Amino acid sequence: MMIRKFGKQYLFVIVIVINCIYGALSFHLLGQTIHIAYTANLNCNLEACNCGDNDLGGMVQLANIIDALRDSFPDLLLIDSGDFLKTYPLEDANRLMIEMIYTIKYDAIGLGEQEYVDGEDFLMKEIEKYPLSLISTNIRCNVKESNYFQSYKILPVDTLSIGIVSIIRPECFDFIRRPEIEILPEENEIEKFLALHQDRLDLIILLLHGSYREGLKVAEKYPEISIIICGHTQEKYEKKLENQIVLQSGVDGEFLGFLKIVRDNMKIDFQNKFIPVNDTHGKNATFQEKVDEYFQRFENDAN
Repeated sequence: MMIRKFGKQYLFVIVIVINCIYGALSFHLLGQTIHIAYTANLNCNLEACNCGDNDLGGMVQLANIIDALRDSFPDLLLIDSGDFLKTYPLEDANRLMIEMIYTIKYDAIGLGEQEYVDGEDFLMKEIEKYPLSLISTNIRCNVKESNYFQSYKILPVDTLSIGIVSIIRPECFDFIRRPEIEILPEENEIEKFLALHQDRLDLIILLLHGSYREGLKVAEKYPEISIIICGHTQEKYEKKLENQIVLQSGVDGEFLGFLKIVRDNMKIDFQNKFIPVNDTHGKNATFQEKVDEYFQRFENDAN
């Protein structure tokens, strides 16, 4: 009896020590697999330009690839780190893009500065019609009540609880200036979130609207954040760290990031790949029809 009791106590001490060492890496993740598809810098690229050798990108193609992934992985999380609208005002195109993003059903989308290219009123009106899962942890709107986005999301995936926060770097607004938008200090907002929620989360994801170089700095400062998906700088990047990974999926939706996460032996195994967005899975017929109609209207207006 004494040996058995001692064994239980010994095991209990080991569990406590391991939990202290690994912090936010919950035991619930052990042996479980999570699948995440992610995008960034879609830039309202409705279909591939097919110019030169470039046949990549476009919502018409992306929709079918995501459908195929969901067929294979019903638990798939779909997230985006911002700039899904154009870099310049074009309401008809941006309106169609919002409808497509809504139809694809993203689980979380970090706000980028390009989402304000046609103004906050335009964005609020369209989001009322097509509610998107927009989040920003450090954007504050000082003119009116901002009920079109949340500060963060906590999503259940199977038996897990996954926290998603979104931070935008203030310099992102250098070219699209919105005086009604205030950017709160990112460190304060990240630390507030961690203090409130870290203990009850199995995994934390940061959608960072900034370069992967900034993402590496954030990863070093906050080891509690396991996944950092960057945006804004139009780069394709992958860097694995100790129980962390920093990613960015490129420009114009040319690649869909697909991340498989397996927790085993107190380590997180990240398996990432960039899927070319092309005609391999065909084109979404509904999206193609809407895009053709849009370009026909655009051509008629130009004439």
